[in-house]
Amino acid sequence: MDIQLPSSGARVKLRHLHCFVAVAQCGSLQRAAEQLSISQPAVSKTLVELEEMIGATLFIRGRQGARLTPDGQRLLPFAMQSLATLRDGFRALSVRDDPQRAEIRFGVLPTLAAILVPPAIAALHTVWRDIALQVVTASNTDLLEGVRGGQLAFAVNRASDPELSEGLRFEYLFDDPLVVVTRPGHAVSRSGLRETVGSGAYPVLLPPSGTLIRQSAERLLEATGIGTPAMLVETLSISMARALTLEHDAVWLVPRSAVARDIASSSLAVAPAALPGSEERVGITTKRDADHSAATRAMIARLREVAVGGQARS
Repeated sequence: MDIQLPSSGARVKLRHLHCFVAVAQCGSLQRAAEQLSISQPAVSKTLVELEEMIGATLFIRGRQGARLTPDGQRLLPFAMQSLATLRDGFRALSVRDDPQRAEIRFGVLPTLAAILVPPAIAALHTVWRDIALQVVTASNTDLLEGVRGGQLAFAVNRASDPELSEGLRFEYLFDDPLVVVTRPGHAVSRSGLRETVGSGAYPVLLPPSGTLIRQSAERLLEATGIGTPAMLVETLSISMARALTLEHDAVWLVPRSAVARDIASSSLAVAPAALPGSEERVGITTKRDADHSAATRAMIARLREVAVGGQARS
């Protein structure tokens, strides 16, 4: 299958898209080559071909690996969606022949559950009615252990250290930055984060110690000269944190995906504080070489579509 470019008439092949997506997800040509079972020079050649055909540089290559350029970031969701749609078409042929009631047990971080899972389940329901879903919310470490041990078919989580991901495969979906949110009109919007939080007048909500996003939150507090807040509340409960923020003037350091809808509706306001590099890579973790059921593959595809559609970042 080829895709003809209207501007140049060049034909982009599926191998170009597979290679581009693999490098974007792995962050390295070498790891992408291992995933695709081809040589690193072949990966490099394929990327060069694609960049020449579209007339844009897709990656910044260096000793630290391969990082997407702005053009690469714009292309990635469409490339992923194209490949996912084609895979779904082939998989749909086998779904109709499965007479058994499907069951899926998968995990998701609490901060990602509300924005990703409901629309994905709704989309799955349009094509698969006879199915039982068990959704487990847990910390990143627990989710990885659940996938590795076979208790979870897959997990929607944040990229972790390589030593914690042995035997697992992480499929990158999007970057999720840390934000500071308050109720609209909070004093932090007038006086700034350091003065407001440093005074100890307001509770500060953080993810529990040991979580990936907590590390970013602590770096932000250190960078602004606050350090450890006077009144600190650690929680993974989105509903409790939202209530404390809206009703009791708490200052909430949270991944943007967890409050995207609140921000869009102006229920919560983003405080003027940011930490460059606080973005965490969100994706789907599966056991390497796992043989997933048709239902599991369909659920993963729906989650991928929701993420690529930008609902978690709106």
